[in-house]
Amino acid sequence: IIAQGGTAEQALRAAQTSRHKERPEIVFMPFPFSYSPIIDKVREAFTAQEIFLVGGAVRDMLLNRLPPDFDFAVPSNGVSLARRLANALDADFMVLDDERDTGRVIVSEPDGMRTFLDFATYRGDNLEADLRARDFTINAIAFDLQGQTLIDPLNGASDVRAKIIRACSSSSLVDDPVRILRAVRQAAALGFKIHIETRNAMKEAAHLLPKISPERLRDELFKILAGPKPDSSIRALEMLGVLPHLLPELSALKNVTQPEPHIYDVWEHTLSVLGYLENILSALAPGYNADNTNDLFTGLL
Repeated sequence: IIAQGGTAEQALRAAQTSRHKERPEIVFMPFPFSYSPIIDKVREAFTAQEIFLVGGAVRDMLLNRLPPDFDFAVPSNGVSLARRLANALDADFMVLDDERDTGRVIVSEPDGMRTFLDFATYRGDNLEADLRARDFTINAIAFDLQGQTLIDPLNGASDVRAKIIRACSSSSLVDDPVRILRAVRQAAALGFKIHIETRNAMKEAAHLLPKISPERLRDELFKILAGPKPDSSIRALEMLGVLPHLLPELSALKNVTQPEPHIYDVWEHTLSVLGYLENILSALAPGYNADNTNDLFTGLL
């Protein structure tokens, strides 16, 4: 063995670097991922179907985290495949996006917990085009259910290991500016840092946020507030120049002094309240999605 990698392509590149004058033979051995048993049920339901687990679920597998929901990419017939799986699992089904051929399977457990499995047709001519059109490299990794191997054209697995959030392309944030908020949210949730080039792109694209529907902005903002370190996340959004385009009222709180016994201006006081509320919620509900108390954005911006 002269090299190893998360995918066959990565192993080949590593081998060529260490033995550039030789022509190595690459033998790719599937990695025994730990994943939800529901993945095996999907594989059993579609034994002859080209199907890939994509997005955050693959990232979470690499982090040994159990994803709450699963996204699958297929060449075609996303809605009909979702309906077939729902029938096989005796689960609920709904058309999520008829135009994009996306269907959802809803698996309900006896304790009331629900798992969502979304099936979508490729966003492009093939799987690689689909992956390259996604937001960040850590979310642009696919897991082949049949071959049980990774497809990773943007080397996202390396960014997962390095705990870096990096845009898939120079146009990723312009194509969908709500990804600016998503990057901050995922940095807080995962304990990752945002790559400097991606941070600069976020600053440049911030002025496009008013073009996004209020509903999408609201949903991302609420996820930030419900996740770990909401105070650090809001501070990061301010440093990125996002707040004037998202919550201009917050920018007006800076440098507004308060009488004693207050020691902070209104801006710092508000962020402090967010931090303390998170600590209170963590104490009242141990399962609350809180992280450690370190500032996740130290050295980020």
